[in-house]
Amino acid sequence: MQVTMRHIIYIELIFLLLTTTVASCTHHAHRRLVLADTLMWTAPDSSLAILSHINNDSLTSDEDRAYHALLLTQAQFRCNIPLTSDTLISKAVDYYSDNHNREHYTRALLYKGGAYEDMGEPVEE
Repeated sequence: MQVTMRHIIYIELIFLLLTTTVASCTHHAHRRLVLADTLMWTAPDSSLAILSHINNDSLTSDEDRAYHALLLTQAQFRCNIPLTSDTLISKAVDYYSDNHNREHYTRALLYKGGAYEDMGEPVEE
């Protein structure tokens, strides 16, 4: 089979389309995280619905995975869903402890304490 210029152009177009689609999905997931954060205090149930429908595979950066973990824990807490584990919020605490986003780190610690309270565990000192 002979590779022609037309084949090369088709392959490049397919590659460009796939790259654009992946970048678009990643950007879309981050925008949904920001929307969920915005709705957290006025409509926590809507925030929880948005966060529950975000596919973990679309969270390609550690920052977005930590932000999702923080917001999902916060939404569950705000919707009075008992937190039965600290695994999710611990991901956010670990990420933000080394990050310079002090506001997210403080929120993560607050909700980790809430998880311990819901689980009936003493808070670590």
